[in-house]
Amino acid sequence: MRRCAEIARDEGELLALRLPYAAPVVLERALAWFDECGDATGAVIAGAALAMVHGRLGAAWALDAALDRVRGHYVRLRDNMSREDGGSALPDWPALVALASAPTAGALDALAPRGWRPWLARLVACLMRQQQYKGTLAAESLDTLRDWLSSHYGMLVNVRAGPSVTDVIIERQLALPAEFTGWFDALDAEEEITRGYTPEPSDAPERPPVARLEVLPADASAVGYRSLTAKQAVMMLLTLPDGIIVGIEGRSSGLDPYRELANVAPSDLVAAFLPLRDAARTGAVEIVIQPDADLHGPAWEALVARGIEGEAVTPGALPYLLRREVTRSTPPRQPPRGERAEVFVVALGRLAFSVVQRGWQSIRQTGCLELRLSDLTAFDLTPLMEPDVRILHVVGAAEESSAGVVLQPAPARAEPTLKQATDQIRGDMAQTTGFLAGSLQRAFPDLALCVIQEHPGDQYPRNALDRRSAALARTFAAELFARGVPAVLTLPSLEPRLAVDVLGRLASAFAQRQRMGTAALHEALIDIRAAIRETYRDDAEAGWEAALDVCLYAIPDWNGELC
Repeated sequence: MRRCAEIARDEGELLALRLPYAAPVVLERALAWFDECGDATGAVIAGAALAMVHGRLGAAWALDAALDRVRGHYVRLRDNMSREDGGSALPDWPALVALASAPTAGALDALAPRGWRPWLARLVACLMRQQQYKGTLAAESLDTLRDWLSSHYGMLVNVRAGPSVTDVIIERQLALPAEFTGWFDALDAEEEITRGYTPEPSDAPERPPVARLEVLPADASAVGYRSLTAKQAVMMLLTLPDGIIVGIEGRSSGLDPYRELANVAPSDLVAAFLPLRDAARTGAVEIVIQPDADLHGPAWEALVARGIEGEAVTPGALPYLLRREVTRSTPPRQPPRGERAEVFVVALGRLAFSVVQRGWQSIRQTGCLELRLSDLTAFDLTPLMEPDVRILHVVGAAEESSAGVVLQPAPARAEPTLKQATDQIRGDMAQTTGFLAGSLQRAFPDLALCVIQEHPGDQYPRNALDRRSAALARTFAAELFARGVPAVLTLPSLEPRLAVDVLGRLASAFAQRQRMGTAALHEALIDIRAAIRETYRDDAEAGWEAALDVCLYAIPDWNGELC
């Protein structure tokens, strides 16, 4: 097992240099294997490499979790070395934390033993990044670390006029070790959000404390293609508002009923949510779900409901503030304010067209917002550039294709036969139709909100196809949100009257004179979920699932300014 751990650690370190987003899974496996075989040295090195990746990616909660794991292995390693050498071979952990708080060149030079200094320096850098996230690190401390790294590990590299080695050298630059590339500008994205986005109005309600559930893949050995709706093992990290982090192993449910996903939740998860129970039921705490790249499909909100209720879930109230984020995203910018803005609706088919037209009627009360209905198809996007559109509403279905998940704005069709479905799958592999997330973002560069809604239709019992559609819609929403759209909302297929009511409630949130952005969306979504459950009185299970398919990806401080 130790050899497997060493291979995974080496591969993870190399992967971190070229594909840092993929490295944590491999390094997590290496750390787990080192832990199982009792190798504290390997665990410290693998854990430090893992913390470095999270620090570079800007994942503060994951960095906290990695450093917390490293600390235990580091203490054990130091005790072992102290017994063998008869002295204190490594500085204790509080000394590293103190050095990270106020680094000096002399103190960094004094890190010993010398053979461990490169890894001790990495740990100090990660501890500094942790304090930087918390706002307790002085700006000059980063300059001290950068200067020290440059003097000890930097090297001059040639910058040429072109990609060829025969091109003229135009200058020589000092380069840091590859794993520190971008380290000192890793927080630029977070700062850009602060700079580019106008904060909420001063009279807006104070944002509630946040509990964050991060979902990571636990099976590092899986390679090759895996469907976005497949079952897989996961590792969940729950960060409570007081900073306590709880690690929980679990499994996604694929296309099984949400109740099964919820009711098989580990007891550790229920115990972890215990301190949040009363606050979550009253909306006094916001629960942010942050799945990894290929884990946006499952209805993790069902697990949250299970954790909060503390017993086998029965279809009932969902009065929670639920919001999703992605691990890596382009910072959203404040759309320019003008005298007018548009709500652009793409709806094909008479029924969908009628529903959206009636549902968005109240948006006209804003005065500056205009409703624009379109029968736009995927092939019309290429020349399109709509800078005045602030809200985009697409009625369609998300589908997997050879190019990824695409959004098909086609009218609802009868369920295909087996031959038709097979032909459709073969066609999807041969060509891509529908909207790609990148195409939508380029066509509508100043979006503030995108609504993705399944085609309205008759109320039927839920099945695997409904869950698959919802899973792919969440995956598409996550990709669009990651490209810089401040808020993306998915809505399930609803019977027409309910769909009109749901859109009306959503429109009212923006028709108010005092828009509160994310806070207003939270209030509207609680009402929308309640309306869905009420409509499904005769099938509480289906109503509960449909309500959970109302999924919001949003930044925490969107101010709701549209025009």
